Amino acid sequence: MNHHKFFILSLIILSFLCGCDEDNITTPENNNNKIQATGTFIRETVDKEKWGDFLLILELDQATFDKTVSFPFSLSFKNIGTITITLDGILPYRQSANPPHINMWRNDTLFYQINTISNNLLNEDKITIEPEEQVILMQGDLAQTSGEIFYRLITGASEEVGNLASAIKSGVYHIQGHFLPTPQIYGSDTDTLTFYVQ
Repeated sequence: MNHHKFFILSLIILSFLCGCDEDNITTPENNNNKIQATGTFIRETVDKEKWGDFLLILELDQATFDKTVSFPFSLSFKNIGTITITLDGILPYRQSANPPHINMWRNDTLFYQINTISNNLLNEDKITIEPEEQVILMQGDLAQTSGEIFYRLITGASEEVGNLASAIKSGVYHIQGHFLPTPQIYGSDTDTLTFYVQ
C-alpha cells in the first residue's frame, strides 16, 4: 500500500473511530443468542419504487465469546422490498464495485479490516436478489478469517494476516459491516455492534 493511499485510509479510519458515539451503537439483544446490526440506504430520500428496499445485516452468533472457541459471523444483503435488485459482480480489482468488508476494533484502537468474501460472488456475474431473498456476502469465523491489522494508526504500522486468532485478546470489541456495490445507491454501513471476548 503506498503512503498516499495509507494516509487517506488512516484518516477515514480515525474519523470513523472518533465519530462512533452511543447513538449508533447497537446494544446486543438476545435472539437465540445471536446479535444483529443492520443498515440500509445511506441517502435519506430514495425512490423505492425504482430501487426497491434492502437491509445490510451483520450477525454474530452471540455477544460474548471464549477466545478458545470460534467466533461465527455473517454479513448479508436482504431484499425487503417488492422489486428485484440486481448488483454487479464483486471483483476486488474493480474500483467502482468496492467489495464488502468488516471493520472491527478494540477499545485501545487496535483496528482490524476483514475482507474474506464468499467465493461464489467473486466473478463477473450479476447478483440478482428477488424480494425476500438474502445473499450472504461474507461468512466464517472471525478468529480464523484473513484480514489486515492496523496496530498503530498514527505511525502506520499494519500487517496482513491469514487469520486474526493471534491478535484477538480478551476485551471489548466493536464491529461494523460495509458494502458499496454497483449501483452505488445500494451502499450501506451497518450499525455498530459491541461484543466481548473472555
